[in-house]
Amino acid sequence: NDAICANKGDKACYVTGEDVTLNVFGGGDKVEIYKDSKLYKEIVINRKDTNLLLKKYPQGDYQARVVTGNKKSDYTRWKVIDVKVRIDKEKNRIYFSSANATPVYYEFCTISGSRPVNGKRIYAAEFTKDQIKNGFVTVNAPTAPTKGKLGCSFVKVHFECDYGMVINKPVNWFK
Repeated sequence: NDAICANKGDKACYVTGEDVTLNVFGGGDKVEIYKDSKLYKEIVINRKDTNLLLKKYPQGDYQARVVTGNKKSDYTRWKVIDVKVRIDKEKNRIYFSSANATPVYYEFCTISGSRPVNGKRIYAAEFTKDQIKNGFVTVNAPTAPTKGKLGCSFVKVHFECDYGMVINKPVNWFK
């Protein structure tokens, strides 16, 4: 498709609350946006090459195409994935859910996003079927970072759908 593409590419994944930019090449009259196979919005195009910013679209399966007179381009497709992650430090639990993706694994990471190793243990693990069903996992939380020693502070949960994976906004385990 050389008429329109989501900024992360065709068949990309976004998290609810994340903006999507549609790159439109070579003009056209309008862009039709479909959500879950129904016409959701039409946007008039006024320039030859343009980027259309779609702010905080709700979860769902989307596709968009450029319309020029009676001609219609191929679709670009993307998904907006609903992810919810919260922690309970008292019970050492990570709670997770998604209406349109499957949780796959969690990880503890540093501010830089890397997973430090504590001895031989890396703080990441796949979820079991029971954990996915229950919507939480009880963890052996890492120790808090100390001055001069990098420690794990943030929790990320990776979710998967048919277009790929997304990660929640990292949750701070230590404040």
